[in-house]
This record gives sequence, C-alpha cells and structure tokens, in this order.
Amino acid sequence: MSAVHEGGCACGAVRYRVKNAPFRTSVCHCRACQRRTGSAFGVGIYFKQDDFELLRGELKAYEYRSDETHRWLRIERHVWTRSAHPWVPIPPEVEKFEKGPVQPPATPAR
Repeated sequence: MSAVHEGGCACGAVRYRVKNAPFRTSVCHCRACQRRTGSAFGVGIYFKQDDFELLRGELKAYEYRSDETHRWLRIERHVWTRSAHPWVPIPPEVEKFEKGPVQPPATPAR
C-alpha cells in the first residue's frame, strides 16, 4: 500500500493530498527561496501529477529568475536542534541548543 500524505499552505486556503514517494526532493539556495522562506534555503518536493490531488483552493504559478546570493551573514547559533532534520548539518563551531527559546544577544549601546 502506498503512503498518503496531506498538506497545504500556511494560511489554509490550499489543501492537497499526495500518494507514493516523490520523484525528486531538492534544496534550493537561490535568493528567491531565501526570501520566500525567511531561511537559508527552500525545499522542493516533486510528485507525479497522477499522485497529486487538490482538495481545496486554487494553485498559481509564477516565474522568478534568481539573482546571486549575498554571503555577508554568519550564523552563530542553532536552537531547537532536537527538532532539526538529520540531513541539515550544523557546523561544529556554532553554539547549539537542544531547546529554546534562548535570549538574543544584548543590543549594543549607541
């Protein structure tokens, strides 16, 4: 028997159901994926059309031509690492916390 999973968008307007395994999973590090997720990357999971069922809402498509990534930001801490996906490596030189929240660093005085 194939696996069946349901999901949707964050606002709940779109709901879907998929069956079987995806034919491709990937991580994209382009600037658009960084902006749309508020993270360092976006995750794309692709299913065959016959394995996808739209339950509610309307799908929309768009095209974005990626720009180059700016590398000025350095991550110093990872929190809630007990919930991290096993395929996301955490660099050994950063602070790691199994849970959270942890207090943000103090804002320097002006």
